[in-house]
Amino acid sequence: MKEKPTIAIIVRRNRDVERVLALLEQNGIPASAERGADIFSHPVGALYFDLIEYLANPGNVEALARTVAGGLWNLDFARKTALIRLIRAGDFAGISRSEIPAIAKLQKEITKDGAINFLVLAAKLSGFETLAERNPLSAEVWRTIVALASDIAEEKSIQSPSVLIEELLAYRQSAETKSVKITVGRPDSQVRVMTAHGSKGLEFDYVFLPYATDEAWLSRGHGSSFILPREKGDEDEVRDARRLFYVALTRAKKHASIIAPLQDALKKEFTPLRFISELDAKSISQTDLPALFGNPLARTVLASGGEEKQKMEIIEYAKNVLTESGLSVTALNHFLTCPSQFLYKSILKVPEAPSVASEKGNAMHEALSYVWHQDNKSEEGIVATIESTVKAYFDRSLLPMFEKEGAVETLLADAPKVAKALISLLNSEGKVLTETWVEASYEGKYGGNEVILKLHGKLDVVVDGQDKTLVYDYKTKEGMSVNAIKGETKSDDGGYFRQLIFYKILLGGNTKYKNKSIEPALVFIKPDSKGRCPTITLPITSADEKRVKDEIQSLIESVWSGKFLTDTCDDKDCEWCPMKKETL
Repeated sequence: MKEKPTIAIIVRRNRDVERVLALLEQNGIPASAERGADIFSHPVGALYFDLIEYLANPGNVEALARTVAGGLWNLDFARKTALIRLIRAGDFAGISRSEIPAIAKLQKEITKDGAINFLVLAAKLSGFETLAERNPLSAEVWRTIVALASDIAEEKSIQSPSVLIEELLAYRQSAETKSVKITVGRPDSQVRVMTAHGSKGLEFDYVFLPYATDEAWLSRGHGSSFILPREKGDEDEVRDARRLFYVALTRAKKHASIIAPLQDALKKEFTPLRFISELDAKSISQTDLPALFGNPLARTVLASGGEEKQKMEIIEYAKNVLTESGLSVTALNHFLTCPSQFLYKSILKVPEAPSVASEKGNAMHEALSYVWHQDNKSEEGIVATIESTVKAYFDRSLLPMFEKEGAVETLLADAPKVAKALISLLNSEGKVLTETWVEASYEGKYGGNEVILKLHGKLDVVVDGQDKTLVYDYKTKEGMSVNAIKGETKSDDGGYFRQLIFYKILLGGNTKYKNKSIEPALVFIKPDSKGRCPTITLPITSADEKRVKDEIQSLIESVWSGKFLTDTCDDKDCEWCPMKKETL
């Protein structure tokens, strides 16, 4: 089958990426692109910094007014307008308690909550989280702010929310930008839109360079908020622009087209990019095209409707996430439990504060990973490794101090029981691999077209023998019955058994393990009342594997059709489905 030619449209500025995407969309031409944003200047990022600036300094009424105007605190338009007037007039006594009770609660929590916990709580109570979840780029901006805060808190051992907010605000002052990118558009499209910077190292059959003007490629009168040792001169700027132009031009393997508009709809005149005249005249031909004016961005929004456009953007983003990053069993379990949970936790990946349960699990995973590779695997040696690793882990954990202390106390008390229960398992013979990343390819279909997903997972332990490969997955809870693991009881959904099946599919699709017997098992590492930490292996049949593959296919159909945006679960107490009603 003959391969389709590859096409790139390369521009100088990020805003021109948006213009090209809108124009292509308007004319029914599928395309993909990377959309970027600076978290400090993006409206969602700026709004969040206004929020924490006010919470750290309640005297900053201008920041409070900006949060109200930006849509926080779940206020209607009339009340918003009235409050902004009161705030700016200095008459804001009692506003935080009577009009915006969430502020009073946050002002109380800022003195006692964990640093990251408080940032996430502030987003929830203020209504910021709902705003951030309305499109993929906003969600990515919010996720990046939390990741930045976590890095700062861990690096400087910050526990206090107030101190962390001060550090975040100081970082914003000192950092010029902090950019994020997401892929938008059709992941399977022939046409890719990108900036010249983003095109480095890539090649395409055909390349188009629209907006090839001095005005688009060479900035005018730009300033800097920093004092630099040497101000960049015009010659440097021209040299940098020339280099980028030739980077873009040489991405073409067969043909390149340069488009230089001479004026816009307002009759503003442009100058063709000066580097065009440097090209060898023997290698180029010139064509004059009639002008077509209009605002593709405005027309697209008016034609499609904001809400529908938002949904289409999320659908395409979800397809990009799955085709580029792949599918984990956690994401599959989220989808089968609740399509709304899948959207927010596996696609938009809404930030969540660290929990005691997850941190205890992470600490024990890390400790047992070390145990597998140590020489002394006696009970005493295992206990010593668990104790030292758990203490070190919680020293850098971002949990509040009182939660850390309780978690460490529990894990250290359980360490001797865990060592005694698992000593035989931890001394298994064979080649041991811990925290192993494994991938396999899954070929699905939608609308008669092939959809290839990369299945992936990080396996806690793989013990590879000559004819048999054992896979162990830790669960930081007490042992469960076989029926509960398989989801055959009222309170269990079978997610753990699905995980074992998924891991067998992963290893079975890997040439290294293809001809071996693969036996996945669950290891429960929280001792029960009798000190037991059972290891449970369940037989996995071809019918089990087919069932999980069918579930993956149902996920593909739901995402590619967009049904996952409208489908809900049967749990009347679900926290995710009401969220979807608010944001979509």
